[in-house]
Amino acid sequence: MHGGFPFALKEAIAGLSRNGHTVVAVFLGFILFFGFLNNLIVLILFCKFKTLRNPVNMLLLNISISDMLVCISGTTLSFASNIHGKWIGGEHGCRWYGFVNSCFVSCCMVKKSNASVSLLQ
Repeated sequence: MHGGFPFALKEAIAGLSRNGHTVVAVFLGFILFFGFLNNLIVLILFCKFKTLRNPVNMLLLNISISDMLVCISGTTLSFASNIHGKWIGGEHGCRWYGFVNSCFVSCCMVKKSNASVSLLQ
């Protein structure tokens, strides 16, 4: 130990390497693209086919909307930050990112719970 921290811990505190940020950006890009695309397809199908409009499917539609909002508001900021190799949102962006993601993810979890209870009845 040098300076109170083992080497591995110092490296972990320093953050990701440039290659690490690139790998994370690639995965976030896939999540952003396919998450947005798949949820958009769900929205289009709900608009096109009126037979899908029942109470349980409306809960699934709300989950899809929440997921799309997470993709738009949260994943884009993480994706852009990893492309740049550092956080680009500043302090206010960090607070916004945390609030929006926790809000939409919490909404999504409550809706999933409601949908599972509705299916059991």
